[in-house]
Amino acid sequence: MDSTTIVTTAHPAPRRSAGPALLLQRWPTVAALAFALFGTPAEASVDVLTEMMMLLPFLYLVTAVLGRPRAVWVVFPVSYAAWFVLRALDVVPSTALIGAAAAVVVVVGAVRGRLRDRRFLVQVAGMAAFGALGLVALAVDPDLARYLVAAGWFLHGVWDLVHHRLRSTVDRSFAEFCAVLDVAVAVALVLV
Repeated sequence: MDSTTIVTTAHPAPRRSAGPALLLQRWPTVAALAFALFGTPAEASVDVLTEMMMLLPFLYLVTAVLGRPRAVWVVFPVSYAAWFVLRALDVVPSTALIGAAAAVVVVVGAVRGRLRDRRFLVQVAGMAAFGALGLVALAVDPDLARYLVAAGWFLHGVWDLVHHRLRSTVDRSFAEFCAVLDVAVAVALVLV
C-alpha cells in the first residue's frame, strides 16, 4: 500500500464584495444612475429625449470608425456637448445635424476601409434603425411618441448589453453605463 495520501481541501466559494468595494466594481452602473438622475433633465420633452436617443447609436458609429473602444468615453461628452450647443443655437434642426454627422462618419468609415468590417456595418444599421425610429417618433402624436421613444431607449439598452457581452465596439464599462442609463430613461418615460 502506498504511504502517500492525497489531501484535498475544499476552497470556499469566493465571497461577493459588499459595500464600497461593490460600488467601485460597478462604477459604470452607479455613474449611469447618477447621470439619469442629474444629467437627464426631468422636464425634458419627448422631442429632446428623441434627439438624445438618436445620438446613442452615433456614439457607437464614431467609435467603430475610430477602432478604439475606449475612445467612446471622449466621443460621448463631446457629442452631447456639441448637440446641446447646436440645439441651443437653433439654426438647423438637431435631427438634420445628427443625420448629416452620421453620414459624414459613414463616409469617413468607407474611406478608412471599414465597409468590410462587419462590426462597422452593424453600427451603420443601428444608426439607421434608431434614427428612423426617432424620425417616426417626431412625426406622430406626442402620446404615441413617448412610448416609441421609451422603446428606443430600452432597445438601445439591449444593444448595449449585447455589445457588453461580446466585448465589441465600445469599452465594456461604457456599454454597462449606457445600458443602465438607457433602461432608466425608458422606465422614466413610461412611468412619468
